[in-house]
Amino acid sequence: MRLIKKPGINVWQQQDREWSEAAIGEDKEGRILLIFSRSSFSMYDFNKELLQSGIGIVAAQHLEGGPEAQFT
Repeated sequence: MRLIKKPGINVWQQQDREWSEAAIGEDKEGRILLIFSRSSFSMYDFNKELLQSGIGIVAAQHLEGGPEAQFT
């Protein structure tokens, strides 16, 4: 599932459901970003946080969510 579409567009609408997330992204320099959030967010809010973080993210793709995404 796409989270952020180039050139940095949040493709999710706000929703009540929240989960932890593992994702892969790309920054404006073309570098690959491995992204993990243990905290639960709606995907709209997760994307908003990434876009406002200052890391220059332009694209992101969902890898896994919820307990399955946790590192143990």
